[in-house]
Amino acid sequence: MSGLEALGAAASVVQVAQLSLALVTSLTSLYLSIRDAPWIMQARLVQVQTLIDISRRIAEQPQLQTPEVEAILMTCLRDSKALLQDLVVEAGGSKLKKWTHAMGSLIEEKRIISRLERLELAKASLTLCIVQIDSSLLDGIDTRLEVIHENLEEVSQTFKKELTLIRRVIEGITTRDFDVSQVRTDACLKSLAVKGQGPFPHQTLRKSKPRRGWLFANPNYISWNESEESSLLLITANPGFGKTTLAAHVCQQIRIEEMGLRDSGSHDEVKSVLIYYFFRRSNQDNEGAASTAFRTILDQFLQQVPDQLDTILEHHHPLSTGSSFEWSCEKLQDVIDCMLKKLLGSKVYIILDALDECDEDSKHKIQDWVHGLVDDREPFSVYSDAQPTLKVLVMSSPDENVFDRLSNFPTLEITETDTAEDMYAFIQNRTKDLSARRNLKPEVTRSIARFLEENARGMFLWVVLILDELYRRDERLSDEAIASKLSRIPLTLVNTYEAILQSVAPARRNDMWRIIRWLLYGKRGLTIAELEQGICLEPEITRWYDFAGDLKLLCGSLVRLERPRGNINLIHQTARDFLQSFAENATLLETGGIEMDFAAANRCLAEVCVQYLLQNRIFDELFEAVNPPDTDTVSAYQNKMEVFLSRHPFLCYATESWAFHLRAIEIPPSPLADMVRQLISCQIRRDGIMRLTYFILYQGNPHSPRGSSPVHLASYFNLPWLVKLCISEDPNSVHSVCFSRDTPLIWAAEMGSVACAEMLLDAGTDPNKVEWDGWSALHWAARNGHLAVTKLLLEHRANLEQHDSKGLTPQDWAAGSGYCDVFEALEQRADYVRKSKLDSIMREKCPMSDTVVSGSVGDWKQISNDHRFSFGSRNEFGFDVH
Repeated sequence: MSGLEALGAAASVVQVAQLSLALVTSLTSLYLSIRDAPWIMQARLVQVQTLIDISRRIAEQPQLQTPEVEAILMTCLRDSKALLQDLVVEAGGSKLKKWTHAMGSLIEEKRIISRLERLELAKASLTLCIVQIDSSLLDGIDTRLEVIHENLEEVSQTFKKELTLIRRVIEGITTRDFDVSQVRTDACLKSLAVKGQGPFPHQTLRKSKPRRGWLFANPNYISWNESEESSLLLITANPGFGKTTLAAHVCQQIRIEEMGLRDSGSHDEVKSVLIYYFFRRSNQDNEGAASTAFRTILDQFLQQVPDQLDTILEHHHPLSTGSSFEWSCEKLQDVIDCMLKKLLGSKVYIILDALDECDEDSKHKIQDWVHGLVDDREPFSVYSDAQPTLKVLVMSSPDENVFDRLSNFPTLEITETDTAEDMYAFIQNRTKDLSARRNLKPEVTRSIARFLEENARGMFLWVVLILDELYRRDERLSDEAIASKLSRIPLTLVNTYEAILQSVAPARRNDMWRIIRWLLYGKRGLTIAELEQGICLEPEITRWYDFAGDLKLLCGSLVRLERPRGNINLIHQTARDFLQSFAENATLLETGGIEMDFAAANRCLAEVCVQYLLQNRIFDELFEAVNPPDTDTVSAYQNKMEVFLSRHPFLCYATESWAFHLRAIEIPPSPLADMVRQLISCQIRRDGIMRLTYFILYQGNPHSPRGSSPVHLASYFNLPWLVKLCISEDPNSVHSVCFSRDTPLIWAAEMGSVACAEMLLDAGTDPNKVEWDGWSALHWAARNGHLAVTKLLLEHRANLEQHDSKGLTPQDWAAGSGYCDVFEALEQRADYVRKSKLDSIMREKCPMSDTVVSGSVGDWKQISNDHRFSFGSRNEFGFDVH
């Protein structure tokens, strides 16, 4: 080392030491600032004290003063100073006002809690850096990881990115490998991301003041919560009885109890993990709820136990070859089980609300899973000696399927008597708010409250609907008007929904039913901007001024705004069921001239989506504004795509849903079919649709296929009538390949399009054609768990022994992905092939039947030595390969 280099290194060490001392000073001031704060802030004192201790240790130990540590210290110092400034600015005035205001910032603005989270991540980063250098230097320092607020989505994303950074710093890999690892890790984390679940309990609690104390004093709940053994409690109630709010209160109570353990100093002994999922049947595309729930559980698990990231990566990396990776329910359960096994001595709460609202297949999968978690009699139970204590709480409306499977577990049925005090407090709070908004006299407010108390019968939803109707400004409010409204109020949910529909002026029914059509038959909930633009694309509609105001006027009591995306959905499952039943039997006069039957509604929505995608200017702008991923970094590509999509609010929905609505009507009428043919006839539109589809559906994946043919898109989006039309127009199109050498059959197999795959095979396509990395159609069908397509390909002599670029066969991928039914189908076919080969060899060697047996053993060994299950090396899934 030259003299200048030595001098520079010494200066760098001094700089890191000074930086550490500056951080100590800043954190000490922060510590003093929050020392007298409410308990939720005081809980961070340990975190700040630990950071102070780590900073002092870094200042004392030159070997810790590395460039990586310096970078983390600088970020930490900047965040601590900004946090201190936030507390000073946000919390002006008296002490009470100061902390009330600060807590409001924690919830509403998310800024303070986000900075606290970053300090926790800095602590984790510094801890791991020290461990890499000399773990003994951490003696006497409490370096436990504490996730402060898993509900905040932006904090979650920061947390995930920081975890990726930590992994790379510790592994010390090269810059190029650093980027590759980042892409893989980010892809894994994005594959788990499910929007909307995090803030949901908090949003629910904001509307509900009572704490449901009766539940926490109930013997069944106490037994479930305090038992040292794993247990499940099923809570049931009629629709509208407040089960979701109750589930949110349980989540809150568990957090309060956990915080109490930390304050009492017993947190070292007990570590609680809280997982929750709220099922909501809010649109047509509600299948696959089990997969979404399991991904959410894994995502929340990782936020609270971040050191288990490696467990997820170990399962994700081998499976994520290819573009359209989706976790199977079986594989997700395997990962969850592996993570649970590592939480020895911990208590894990799993709260599942509205299980009755998910599709039947998902319902069975969820029930079987929770049943196996807590029932020791189950043969597939994965736990043995030192196991975590699992507390599973399931909320459901009366449902025979739920009751039958979970009948051997304790059940708590919510009655009107149980919730009487909650109902009283709920009505008092809501009528007080109504009185303040509409300047009602005290006696009028009391009369409204008295009426609601006498007729609610435990239905919180009914109270919400009635008060929402009184909030509406569709008529002048007076004592007489209130008395008249109360006299006409229906006393059941169904009658209330009918009254809401009838209250809309006949001249506005057309507008109301246009909105309801999108809410009932849309693939998912739409934002206000998406909904407005979609309706304005319908015939006879060009612009709708003050759409948000009209939405509230026409459908205010029937809809809710869901955060964080701001999606509009119907207020409750009972509202959806009522509207669907009403629409099926209503006349055109009752629906304002809007066709509301299933086929007509989906035809209209499909026409709107296809018509929107036919605009060439959108795709011209897409390819001009967003560079292809091979000339841009992944993050830059994703940022540009987000900006582009923000300028076109309806584009996301149109891309996701055009084929969904077409599939719903099976064979479209000629005008719509001609529009679809026009859509896929243009190469730039085909490439643009695939680029948007990969970005929207596959967590920002930039590697979309290019150069596809019309039959490729028809196969990918599972449109058999369109595949048939393409083949009739050009029989050779079944052999076409895109730039990555994919055939239409490979796309059909990837997406599980059975009817399309059958048409392509009947038209003469080669089932054993492979793409650039050796993947065949059978690889895709096996990896994605498409049993019907797998069997179809096997019937057409698809090659079982085709190896991809990793040396893996379709059977390997089926096993590694957890699809047991597909694996068994492939295994049966493999057995048949082996037997046929054996019989052929034996017939060649022993033509006489009485000599067959004598040669069978040697011949079997000869064949088995060539098979992938022979004893030898093992692939990444643990299977023997030749």
